[in-house]
Amino acid sequence: MTEPIQHSGRQLYQLLPAVYRERDRLEDQDQNLEKFLEACGGLLDLVRNTLEQRLADNFPDQPRDGLASQEWVLPYFADLLNVRLVSPYSEGRRAEVANAVAWRQRKGTFRSIEQVAETVGRTEVEVQEGFKRVAVTARIGMPLLPAATFGAGEEPNMKYPAAAARHPALPAVTPDIRYASRAVEPQDQNRAIHTSTFGGQTFHWLQQNFHGAP
Repeated sequence: MTEPIQHSGRQLYQLLPAVYRERDRLEDQDQNLEKFLEACGGLLDLVRNTLEQRLADNFPDQPRDGLASQEWVLPYFADLLNVRLVSPYSEGRRAEVANAVAWRQRKGTFRSIEQVAETVGRTEVEVQEGFKRVAVTARIGMPLLPAATFGAGEEPNMKYPAAAARHPALPAVTPDIRYASRAVEPQDQNRAIHTSTFGGQTFHWLQQNFHGAP
């Protein structure tokens, strides 16, 4: 948000012919003309700032520069678009109104759910798809998807139970407390990776041990 403009009086004074400014600087004049124009400019600044704020109040989103709409007008925008504001943050409420139509058009998609959660909470969110958490009854001979499908670096050696238990495609129901499920930096940028932004910095990461303890 830019600061209100407070220099109309100075502009008016500079527009005067130099002869009047020189006369105004004489000792007996005490710069009364400059002070008069500063008073007039103060009123013009108030009018201009009011008009600019009136224009900004017509848009709910946060502009890159310039004035933003006042927070008290956001519920009126939300009422027009049938939006229920839930974010406790001013930036979040602005984004809720500004993205209402786009989110409705992409309702239920993986990316839109993640955007809504991050906007409302103003924090990084990683959404887990429900089908990956559904309990499945394992059966002998049931084929497993390749570990690379889940972004894993190497295929676990299924001959060893400890290694086989870490296969991301296993129909696990409960967390395996022997391992920690955590984010790790990928060694190969061509693998399936996630991208997150923290503190203005972008990081690429993979989930290690899908069935491990959070």
